[in-house]
Parts: sequence; structure tokens; C-alpha cells
Amino acid sequence: MNRRHIRTIVASAGLSTLALSLSFNSVAHPALEEADAAAQTQTLATQSDAAQKQFKLNHDLAREVGILGQFLLTQKNANPAYNPKNDPHVRGNIDLIKTLIKDGGNINHNSYGALMVGEEAYSTAFSAMFQVSRLLESTELFDFMMERGADIKSQDVGGRGPMDHAVKAVIDAQDQSRADLRLSLKMMKRLIDGGLSLKDAEETIKIQAGTRMTDIIHNLASAEEFWRAGLIDYATYYRLHYSTPSATHAARTATTITADLLRDHGAKVLDFSAVLPLKPFEYVIQDGDTLDTLAARFAPIMGTRDTEDSRRAIIAHNTGKLPPHAGQTLRIPVAVGQEIDTKPAHAFVFMSDTDTTTSFEKIAKRVGTEYARPDADTATIAADLARINGMAVHAAIPRDRLIIVPYLYDSHAHLAPVIPGPTAGNKPVDLIVVERPAGDTGDHHTDTFRTATGTAFAINPKVDFTRFHAIEESIMFYPGGETSNILRALFNNAAAPLMDNVVFTHSMGMTRSEKLGDQKRVYHTTDTLLYRTTDTVIKRLDASKPIVFQAAGNDWYSGGGRYIQGYSTTHSPRAVIVGSSGMYKTKDSKDQPVHVISTYSSFGGDICAKQPNRRGEQLSGTSFSTPETAALYRQMASWYGDQLNFEEIIAAAMMTASRDVRDFENVGSFQSLFGSPAEVTLQSAPAEFVTNGGGLPHHDRCGPGILDVPAWHAAIQKMLVLKAEKGLAATPVSHTIMATPARITVGHAKKPEYVYQVRVPEDMTLGKLTFKFPHPLGTHGDIAVRTPAGFDLWMPKSFSETVSTFAFAYEDVKAGDMFTIRTTQPLAPGAGIILRGQPTGNSIAALRDALQAVGTLPKPLKTITGDKESDFMYPVDLQRPQPIAPTPIYPSRFER
Repeated sequence: MNRRHIRTIVASAGLSTLALSLSFNSVAHPALEEADAAAQTQTLATQSDAAQKQFKLNHDLAREVGILGQFLLTQKNANPAYNPKNDPHVRGNIDLIKTLIKDGGNINHNSYGALMVGEEAYSTAFSAMFQVSRLLESTELFDFMMERGADIKSQDVGGRGPMDHAVKAVIDAQDQSRADLRLSLKMMKRLIDGGLSLKDAEETIKIQAGTRMTDIIHNLASAEEFWRAGLIDYATYYRLHYSTPSATHAARTATTITADLLRDHGAKVLDFSAVLPLKPFEYVIQDGDTLDTLAARFAPIMGTRDTEDSRRAIIAHNTGKLPPHAGQTLRIPVAVGQEIDTKPAHAFVFMSDTDTTTSFEKIAKRVGTEYARPDADTATIAADLARINGMAVHAAIPRDRLIIVPYLYDSHAHLAPVIPGPTAGNKPVDLIVVERPAGDTGDHHTDTFRTATGTAFAINPKVDFTRFHAIEESIMFYPGGETSNILRALFNNAAAPLMDNVVFTHSMGMTRSEKLGDQKRVYHTTDTLLYRTTDTVIKRLDASKPIVFQAAGNDWYSGGGRYIQGYSTTHSPRAVIVGSSGMYKTKDSKDQPVHVISTYSSFGGDICAKQPNRRGEQLSGTSFSTPETAALYRQMASWYGDQLNFEEIIAAAMMTASRDVRDFENVGSFQSLFGSPAEVTLQSAPAEFVTNGGGLPHHDRCGPGILDVPAWHAAIQKMLVLKAEKGLAATPVSHTIMATPARITVGHAKKPEYVYQVRVPEDMTLGKLTFKFPHPLGTHGDIAVRTPAGFDLWMPKSFSETVSTFAFAYEDVKAGDMFTIRTTQPLAPGAGIILRGQPTGNSIAALRDALQAVGTLPKPLKTITGDKESDFMYPVDLQRPQPIAPTPIYPSRFER
């Protein structure tokens, strides 16, 4: 009876989308309910009675585990508050599974992926038990199987073992409740006690060789559970919370960032000096080399007019090292617009194992337009390469011979030099380029560092490159295990005097499907580990105020919808989310590139930047507009940081952003094989902006528009004058105000809306705001926020239930004014707004008024599209169906 009841529910619901955990790659599978009867009969007929009985026991056991798991998943998807412990039918299935095991059912029997729970395929009853136990909210069956010979070293679909499933359960549970994580940790701990380790989770965490237990701790609330489970000691737990005493002391006493400071306190510092602009090429002298032969060989690299110029350039860069002798290393100056790479010949062209030589012609064809002279033909490139490498142009090049190639360096070519203003100083400001390990990103980190340094060189050819650092780690899960002690100390240290002088840029983010994000968020409450951690971390970030430039992500045309990056460091009051624009050929541009917001640039960008180039090609991804923006801010802060704070400098950038940009059409759902459609197949039109209560334009993906460096610099000069004339300042203030339920109203679709209010505590000019929008279990709704001036914004979504944005910045509000929050579902206690800004009569408001007076900044509450402006801004209608965001539909079962 119990089994029949559960089968009926499962059959009627169908295969519900997995909402509790992220899936491994989907695997095609047969239906669980009805196996191929003919094949099963034929198999049984050829076996002995004992074998037939065993076959049936194994089959029934796997089947019952699948039925139970699918039922629980269906129930929880339909009702997130469903408690299986209160369902008497579930008890019957648990007892049946135990009976089958007692009767001899083999929990290690391999069904080759035929056991399914949602979209997950499993080979054994035991391997499915990690997910089933989470759905069951109990380890009863897991423990029962462990006591009866579960093989903890077995292999599942795709080579996964039990530790893979355990680690995956632990990682997924950290987005959920404390009870879920405790249960998952209990299962993992039992495997570890049985002799396994994280090395046995190769399929889950194989991209991170040498993974430590702390590396799978993704938030503070989780760290406590790892400690209580005995998986980390108290010293490690304390370090995850607060860093080490030595790193904390260093953060409080250091006045500048050095590689040693970073390295000594846990950061993995990388050397990317080879990609710095004008980085001299280091050449080891060979027998027969003379100053004259070197001058002749390397003239193309140095960009000199003749051999005599080359001689002088080499002499100037090698004081005390001449005349040259074999084995000595000389520094060969490199001309602007070139970077040197040296690799074995076989690394440039394809060579089979039997090929022993190649040619300069083949290498030249491969280098092509990436060569330092992009207009050069193959013969010219081959001749140059032969000369530079001291060989004949038709020589046979041994496969392992190191070949010197000058590539085009144009990471600086997208911007013009900026002449500093009369009050500019030279404040030491460091930029730290933080990215995930290279094993996960390839050349990504090199390219983000190259973009940052190239941008800095573009506007200031005298920039000090010792102020640029690259470290390999992640801050996505700060303060999780991947964050180094020194960054943890800086992010959690309000007493650090150098925080105004350190800029972080981080281009890694979380890919989020709007569909799956919505499904998972119904399980999020104020007790969710992720929410609890975010709430704690925001308090620390409000005190330490790290300056972080964070990539918006590349999900707009990949199903990301209205989701923004919402992990911990994005909520710093001085964090800026950066989107992207570029030059693209569109369907309507008739083969001429036009300036358009990039199709991939995700929702929630605070500002956008135009993509730089690399070796003749426009880069793609907000990964590169982000370090570009960070480098530009770093230079402005170096010149003017003794006179202006972050809030003033970034306000000048926001208020002068260009709106001269187009936007690609939103095609809604579209058929796709490989992701986004080509830009040339899409229509574009002038981008639409709506100005807020202070006049700052807002676009859902680019904030006020595209960073305009000359206008930004000019606005800084204007602010300096205003401050000097009027004695103004911009002292940051912050107030956390809880939302108060006001009333229930009805929208145009006759559905209820829940209205909340937040009272402004003092007169102020708004800055970056943070919104905390937790919901009760089982709900999440659309939300609109209206400011006292009448700016109404349909809010973006965040997986952490917390949204931080500059969208409301620079509106003046008064004590007693009300923010109105409307939602389609009630909010949970603790919802509210962190109101940040400056007290009335500040320099930012003065700049705003001055720019509006001359027309640089529009008036409040306007709709602007190209050169068209409307006085009426449509209010948000939460009950009117919104256009579907671009969403790829793949021609298979797989749906992102």
C-alpha cells in the first residue's frame, strides 16, 4: 500500500526538475517503472534459481531506492516545507528497503546508471544514498548500508566514487540549511573514518589538485559545522573567521602592499612581469654574438632606425655588462606595441612525433595577424623571425629550438594618455589582480593582468608597475577556505590604514541560470547558511570598506536573466560590478562595427567599460572590462587620492558615463547549439536609460553607461575646485534600517502585493545601497523599490537574497522620508535596506548639481533613448509579465 501510494504520486508528477542540488552532467536513462520485460525474461531464463532470486533482489532494491528518492524530490519541489519524517508512507518504504537488504539485496550491485533520482544517474543503491539521505533528512538508510558492507571504494557513473557524492552533497548543502549540512558532513566523516580522503573525490574537485578540507568550506556558518564535525580544528576555524594573528598585525601596520607581505601571509603571488608594457627581453649571449650582431638581429624588436640606434639602446639598458660574453644575460629593450614570447618551435605549429624540423614560413603563417606588424605578409614575418633568431630564412628549424617571436601588444591602444591636473600627486596605490587557479582558467589570469597594466600604461606612460600584483585564489567564497590569510585580514580589518590605497580586481564569478536559481531560492530563508554568512560579512565589509571591482558575468544571453553577482565581497560599500561594451557588427549596421553593450554582459552592472584588445582582437568577457576599470580607478586614486576619497572619485565616473551606446535586441527564448547567437544576426538600437531621483541614468546591465575617461578626469577637476571653493567633504555614513510591513494592496492583475516601508533616519545624499530581501521557506517573489523622489526600480535577483547597487545613488533624501518596497510574496523578518551615503551639503551633491547645470548629467526621472528624452517614467508593474530574458533552448534533454 505504501509503495503503491508513492508510485502514484511520482507517476503523476513526472520527473521534476532537481532543485535541491546542482547536477553532474545529465545521463540518458531508461524508465525506472517498466524495464524491458522481454530482455529481463531472457536474462532470468538463462540463470539458476539462486541467481534469479539474487537478480530480482538486486533489481527490486535499486528500484525501491529510486522510487523513494523520486517521491521525496517530487514532494519537496512541490512543497519546500515538506517533512518526510511526518509522512507515514515514507516509513513503509524505508522498512521495505531494509528488508530487501536483509534478504540479501546487494547494495553494491552495479546497475550501470539505471537508478535515477531526478536528473541524477547512479549505478548502485549505495551511491544514490547521499542524495536520498538529504531528501530524507536522515542518515538512517545510509548508516544501515554502511553497517552491511557498503563498498566505499566503488565506482559509479563517470568514474565517481562515494567520496565524490559526499563532497558534492557537502558543497550543495552549504547553500541550504544547517541541518542539511550537518547531515552531509556526517556522511562524509564516516567515509573519512573508513579510510577515504578528499583525494578520493577526484571527479568532483579534480580541477584543484591538492585540495584541502578548507577549500570546500564556502562560508562562515559552514566553517562552524566543519569544526563541530571534527573535520577541522579550532585554530583553523578561528583563522577562517578572523585570519591569523600575524596576518592581522601585518594588515594593521603595513603602509603599502609588497609581494613579500602577500606571500608571507598565505597568498600565492604570480610573476606576470613578462607581459608588462616595454618589458625588456632577456637574451642569453651565445658563442659568436657581438654587440653589432645583436644590434642587427634585434632591431625589429627595438623599433630602432638603424644598427647604431640599436647599439645605443642595448648599451643604455646594460650598464656594466658590456662587452658581451657567452652565457651572459642582456636586456634587449622592446618597442611600444610589442611583447616577446619564446617557445620551442613545435609549440608554434603542429608537428607529428616523426617531424624533426619546421620552417619560418610555417611559424609565420601561424603567428599571422598577431605579429608585431599586423599588416606584414607571411614572407615579411618569416624574414623578420629569421633575422631575430639568427638563422637563414629557409633554414630547417629543429623542433625543440627556442624561437623568439615579437607579438603585437595593443592592450594600451584603446585609450589615450591623460594629462594630470595641476594638483595631481603620486600617492602609492596598489592594484591586486585576484583570480582562480590557472588550472581552471588557462591564460585568463595572464590576460586580466595584461589588461590592467596595459590600461594603466595607456593613460600614464610613467606608471609604476611595482604597484601591480597578481595572486592566485578566489574571493567568491570569502571568508571561505580559498581566501588567503592576508586578504582575510584586510577584508576583516577596519583598523588597516592602507585600505584606501589597495584596489582589488576579480573577474571570476558564479554562473547562474535564472530558471534553476528561482527553483533553488525557494529553500532559502534567514536560517540558510549562505544568507547568515552574507549578513555577517556585510557588517565586516562596512567597517573595512575594501575597494573591489568585480566582473558582472557573461550570462545575459546564456539564461542568466535578472540574476546579479551577489556573493560576499560584492556587498562592500566600495565594490563596483563592471559590465562590458564593445564594437560589433550587427544586423542593422551594414558590416560596420558599432558601439553596443555586449550580448553576454550580465544583469546588475554598476557601470560598463569598452573592451580592450589583445593582439589585434577585441577581448570578450566582463573579465577584461573589469581590470580595465580597476586600473583606471587606481590611477585616478594615485593622482587625486590625497584630496578625494573613493566615493568622490567613483561619483565623478558614474555621473559622466557615456550613454552613446546601442543595445542588442532581447530575442527571448531561442534555439541554440553553442550558446549566444552571432552579434551580426541580431538587431541593435540605442540603449534605454531611466534617470533616478538624483538624475543618475540607469540601465539594467550598464548602470549609468560606459566609462568615459576624459569626462571622468574633467569631472574630478571640477570636484576639486568645488571642494576648494566651498570647503566641502563627502564623509561616508551608513544606517541599517529594517523594513516595516505597511499594508497589502492589489496589482493590475488583481493579485495581492505586500507593501513595506523603510524610514530615512537623516538628511543625506544616497550612495551605494544594500537590500536584504529574505523570504519565508517555500517562497520568493518579484520586488520593486520606490525612493522618496519617485524612482521605481524592478529589483534584480540575487542567490544570496541580498542585492547591492549604485542604481539609487545621488538622490537627496530627508529624515522621515520613506522608501517603499512592494513584493509579490511576503518578506521574512530581517528584511531591510542598508542606507549609505553622505550627510547633506557634501561634495558629491555639489558635483551633481554642477553637472546638471551644464547638461552633462540629466535631470531626475527621465527616460532617455539616444537623443530622445521623456518626462514620464513608467512605474513598475510587478504583475505585468516581463519579456523573457534571452534563454537558449538546446535541442536535447539538457536544459541549463
